[in-house]
Amino acid sequence: MTISENAASIFTASIFNICEGSLWLLIGFVITIRFARKRPVRSFYWLLPAAFIVFGVSDFIESKTGAFWRPWWLFVMKTGCVAAFLLVAFLHQRITRRKG
Repeated sequence: MTISENAASIFTASIFNICEGSLWLLIGFVITIRFARKRPVRSFYWLLPAAFIVFGVSDFIESKTGAFWRPWWLFVMKTGCVAAFLLVAFLHQRITRRKG
């Protein structure tokens, strides 16, 4: 791979991360608006839009660093978001089973 091909690849990955981060932010804000209009919402559900927004911000940071594991705290940030997604899914599943 030549230097120009490598630069183009890095640029493409950076653009992709910016687009992906924008998508996660949009999803987070849309969920926030929906939850704000719908009453009541169980408190743990509020983890979901927060996690999407933080995940979007982490993608913007990743677009500058070039890797999700560099710096180390970026990896921790992303792992925390995934843990929040899984926790909300688990709690939602538990509630749904009790009702059904």
